[in-house]
Amino acid sequence: MSKYTYENFKNAPVHLSEIVDELPKIATPNCFQGAWYRKCVSNRDHWIGIEALVVLPEFYPDPERLEYFEKENHLKIKKPYQRPLDSPSIYLGGFAGFETDIGFGFNRGYVNKERTEVSDHKFAFVPFWRYIYPDENQVIKNIYKLFSFEQLEFYFYPGDKIRLSVFCPEENYLQLSIELVSATNIEKYINLRKTLEVKTDHVHFLSPFIPSPGQGVNKAEFKRVNAIDQFYNEGKRAKNTNAYTTETIWEEVYLYRIIGDKLVKVPFNEDRYAEMSCPIEEAIKINYQNVNKKLGGERAAIVPKGVNY
Repeated sequence: MSKYTYENFKNAPVHLSEIVDELPKIATPNCFQGAWYRKCVSNRDHWIGIEALVVLPEFYPDPERLEYFEKENHLKIKKPYQRPLDSPSIYLGGFAGFETDIGFGFNRGYVNKERTEVSDHKFAFVPFWRYIYPDENQVIKNIYKLFSFEQLEFYFYPGDKIRLSVFCPEENYLQLSIELVSATNIEKYINLRKTLEVKTDHVHFLSPFIPSPGQGVNKAEFKRVNAIDQFYNEGKRAKNTNAYTTETIWEEVYLYRIIGDKLVKVPFNEDRYAEMSCPIEEAIKINYQNVNKKLGGERAAIVPKGVNY
């Protein structure tokens, strides 16, 4: 595989014609237990990344599902608070032998420009990446990295429109790009950005290379996910909750591929993905208002309240 830069992927043209050797989409996988989520996953084919134009949702925690918490090492100011046991995430990911989840987690953060005060609630989406790989002794490592909270310009908020992409710049690695396309019009977040003196022009986050053995070497699958994750519950039956999100708006979603000798992107739509609404379809509210379904568009809210599960 050739090496590529972020600019190569950013400038990839849309390919709408048939791909001669493309494999059919996969059957719907079983739900993985432990969270409420909407997931669309590709087949395992010659994909080398995924891109989404997405509007981030608002989140409303369940006031009955809180815990006293004082261990957030990523914040230099230690301020205990009542942490919700449910927390939203928006992410992409790839698998070419080892799993990755790469995107946004919802977190507390600093609420003044001097970084001397932190919030008593979660309010911002912050970049993260989780990757699994074998170390030099072939011990399988599961690594979770949350980006620094010191860089206030990389707090993203409900209502922000983001161009989010995860791509293979060279063999055995992935990279995350986040571009702020348009800032939220929700007043409390407009005011917070003003308080933090953060400008919204040309906000672009580019991660370091993320280990992902097999990418660019093996056939790979990619996914998009919006979720309500639950602390201490991975692999277990999802807990009933009144927490919910408003719609995550996937305006357009594409997969990257080399066709001939040209890097292109193709729509990641229902012809190419297996769709999952977990753990039960009734909790995921989907519609296609003002999005292009043929280009992978979808609006998906997660509303477990009242669901009989």
